[in-house]
Amino acid sequence: MGAKGIAGDGSRQRTPWFMIILLSFIAAVLGGVMVSLLSGGRAVSQGQSGAAPASSDTPLYYALPQEVMVNVLDQSGRQRFLQVGVSMMTHDPDMLEQLKKHSPMIQDRLVMLFSAQSYGDLRSPEGKDRLRVEALKTVRQLLSRNPEGPAGQRGVEDLFFTSFVMQ
Repeated sequence: MGAKGIAGDGSRQRTPWFMIILLSFIAAVLGGVMVSLLSGGRAVSQGQSGAAPASSDTPLYYALPQEVMVNVLDQSGRQRFLQVGVSMMTHDPDMLEQLKKHSPMIQDRLVMLFSAQSYGDLRSPEGKDRLRVEALKTVRQLLSRNPEGPAGQRGVEDLFFTSFVMQ
């Protein structure tokens, strides 16, 4: 019995230290993950905001904060569901800021554009590509910048569907 009492006391003393070390390690890992996630978007925009000539060659992407969700009609008049994730590319850091600033307006216009589509047209890859090109034209018109302008005033150069779900 004496041996059990000694072993029991020793394990009780090791457990708090082990738990403290383990919890410290987990807290450090979680803290590092949170810092990298929270500063990830800002690091790109801050690094690009120097407006150095070399940075204009780097493509900058902006994803709308929410996917665009609308109802579309099929051939029989039945309502279907369309959900699209949208990202845009530019080389101009100022345009990236404009995209962020005007994202609610962009999202609104894309909702109107997408909801006017026919379900049958969107089923083919060609129909999806036509919608993508039309969405790009819509965003360019909203921001009223010419993508073929001088190098310092490039607009939205491309638009991508990062997800496309129809039901």
